Amino acid sequence: MKIAVITDVHGNLQALESIINDIKLNNVDKIICLGDIIGWGPNSKECIDLVINNNIDMALGNHELYCLKGTNIDKDITFDEKKHHEWIKNSLTNKEIEFLQKCPLYYECNIEYENNIKPKKIIFCHYLLNDIKNDFPFEKNHLKDDINLWIKYNDENIFYVIGHLHKSFNENEVVGISGDYIEKIGALTNINIVDSAGCTKDNNTSYLLIQIEKSIKFKKIKIKYDRIKFEENLKNENYPGKDIASKTFFAINDK
Repeated sequence: MKIAVITDVHGNLQALESIINDIKLNNVDKIICLGDIIGWGPNSKECIDLVINNNIDMALGNHELYCLKGTNIDKDITFDEKKHHEWIKNSLTNKEIEFLQKCPLYYECNIEYENNIKPKKIIFCHYLLNDIKNDFPFEKNHLKDDINLWIKYNDENIFYVIGHLHKSFNENEVVGISGDYIEKIGALTNINIVDSAGCTKDNNTSYLLIQIEKSIKFKKIKIKYDRIKFEENLKNENYPGKDIASKTFFAINDK
């Protein structure tokens, strides 16, 4: 069984198109998006449409929740972010809104493989879920800042596959965690963090490929995308929060 995982596209249509084209070459059984398909980039609506047209299962991220439930669900959100999400919501049609309304907060996948009897389940979600009954259900603290989160979600029966942090900490790509931090929590075995597909500094993007056979393997697939076209789209679209997005999320300083 092969599962491809995409997350945090953030309105970067060119990155999403390249990823989907590459995934199709890998003959996967399922594609899952971990949310934040929208927000900051110029093509939120088009990215949702691409997810719909390719039958991709999507879990809701915080940016989708802002559109569905309003930005007041997050007490830390800024005025600029509020205006930005008003613009996004106004750009969506009933087709995109109805799709988002049907998306769950997480997906579960029960797994079996020969060489290890545990974990027995994969949970795919945008970020670690503190309370799914809350309008804002995600943990507020960052994994690299709060060792208690690693302890709280440590479970030998479950793999968590999450996005939101825009960096992968698993395997050889440990980002933002010191050596003593890793030593305290042990091997980073059950929380797999997927890189942002859309918030890139150059023309490189990526997705996660999970292969379940005699064992379970997590592999980061790196590919190129049309960054020039993305920057042209960003330059030609005027919207609230564009300057923040350009500098903070897409490493563009002159847009």
